[in-house]
Amino acid sequence: MAKKTNKVVVKRNDLITASYRLTLVEQRLLLACISQIDSRETLSPEDTFEVTAGEILDLLSVDAGKRSVWRDLKDGTERLFERYIVFRESETEHGKCRWVSSVRYFENDGRVAVQFAPDVLKYLSELRSEFTQYKLQYVSKFRSSYSIRVYELLVQWLSEGEREISVSDLREMLMLEDKYRLAAELKRNVLDPACRDINEFSNITVRYTQRKHGRSIAAFQFKFGLKKKRKALSKSEFDGSDARPGESWEQYLQRKRREQS
Repeated sequence: MAKKTNKVVVKRNDLITASYRLTLVEQRLLLACISQIDSRETLSPEDTFEVTAGEILDLLSVDAGKRSVWRDLKDGTERLFERYIVFRESETEHGKCRWVSSVRYFENDGRVAVQFAPDVLKYLSELRSEFTQYKLQYVSKFRSSYSIRVYELLVQWLSEGEREISVSDLREMLMLEDKYRLAAELKRNVLDPACRDINEFSNITVRYTQRKHGRSIAAFQFKFGLKKKRKALSKSEFDGSDARPGESWEQYLQRKRREQS
């Protein structure tokens, strides 16, 4: 795989707004595969994409044990073959397709091999317009699968800096079904954790308000934009408070540059 800072996720916009539900581990696994695709080229159903535990560890940049990452990868393959996407083609017509046609886990070396389902290929390859792209590192540390979905819905409109999403559309896109029926539950379990993740780990900042219709919340209004890059810290100002254990000034500076790229 490419270097962590060079991995880019590209999806056609109607895949961004489609309805699907994935766990955080499943999201990470699929995004790590998608970041290997050249979205301008033709993708074949026989093309196979592999992800290893070591690559996930490098992507997360956390002190997780390799064995726990192996376990997560294995768990991520358990239901992935059954996961599907629902596309709203019209008010009365919906289409459905699987994410993958094949997924295999190699336990001895902590490796997963994925082949995307034929119906998904047009949303990931031969893209010339109407697509959204972002660096994989911007979502790699998110702690909620909802955070990734909300982030994608925002960066799709990054040039505008604002977006309104109705409560019904948000619920449908995230496949919440009977979960979090009350607005307070939806904010507490979906939007607030997503905004915390986005503000802490990604390249943008976001805040949201709500628009009411009578007493009910009809839509959420998001305002967002790129983060301003911090002024580089000079060596004389470096006191080690923001460094990792044993990290030198040079190592600290290189890491900060990678995080801001």
